[in-house]
Amino acid sequence: MVKKNLLVVVYVAFLAFIAVATFYKIQERDLVIQLNNHNLSAAAYKVKVKSSQSLAQLNEAVSKSKLTNLQLHYQAKDNSQVTYFYGKGKFATPPMITGNFFSEDDFKSDVAVAVVGKDWQKKLYKPQGQAYIKLNGTYIPVIGIMGDSYKSDLDKQIFIAQSQQQTPMMKATDYKLVVDAKQALTKNDLRTVFKQAKITPLVTNVFIVPQSTWVAEHLRELAVLALVVIGLALELGLWVASFRRKYQAAKFAKLSLKKYAFEEWEFYTLFTGLGLAFGTVLGILRYSFTSVKAPILYALGIYFVASLGCYILLKKKMSEFERNEKR
Repeated sequence: MVKKNLLVVVYVAFLAFIAVATFYKIQERDLVIQLNNHNLSAAAYKVKVKSSQSLAQLNEAVSKSKLTNLQLHYQAKDNSQVTYFYGKGKFATPPMITGNFFSEDDFKSDVAVAVVGKDWQKKLYKPQGQAYIKLNGTYIPVIGIMGDSYKSDLDKQIFIAQSQQQTPMMKATDYKLVVDAKQALTKNDLRTVFKQAKITPLVTNVFIVPQSTWVAEHLRELAVLALVVIGLALELGLWVASFRRKYQAAKFAKLSLKKYAFEEWEFYTLFTGLGLAFGTVLGILRYSFTSVKAPILYALGIYFVASLGCYILLKKKMSEFERNEKR
């Protein structure tokens, strides 16, 4: 009995650890997807300005608006690697290898500064300790290097906080403008700032689901999580299948059969719960999560479903045995 219970704990702990490792892979994949898209979230919007406004005018309109924690990406149409960046409030920043990302003071400066992806690190001009990147014949000071341990399209990007002297001469119609925020935005929110502009979600929909859905991007990981559920279901099936022999023994010993069935459910709930808790905690300690909410909720969800399933199946077995005995 003790050996069986120990095996259940170890088996379930293994399944839980695999689930946590899978959630870590999902986190990694989500990060790479975001980095591949200029560190923009899927909730960002494309804004097509119809008038001949300058970048300075749009930046000023955003600055005076009630919207906060925004970032504006003016992506150069003639060079996909160059983005002119403007931020307001506590905007999202990409992972940094060295240096710093832009601060609000950089958007008020008379000197343009750049943050570049790690692929540019060895191509910078570095006289007297200050790094510069040469762009269109102009040397721009580099204040930071973006990147992570993962390979992504962000590694090739150049973000520039343009000087106040240059932004009035830059027409917004020459750039692809994308707006993102830490909080959820709506089209109506953006229309208060970008008047008479065409505003569309960055991720467009086709027949309800996005062209590149989260599910499609994580099919392998979701398949593993489904296998974990199947593995737990097999463990539950074996536990319930062994109940017939124990039922006969309990009946022979003239024990309370309902009480015995309830104790079986208690034991299953206890040892399965111990296994899930141990495997989940071990996995969380092993991997570096930005948020542990998803693996914890997953473990709690399958725990309660397994416990309820065990109760229902044992009750059904009891009724089946009792009917067979009355025949």
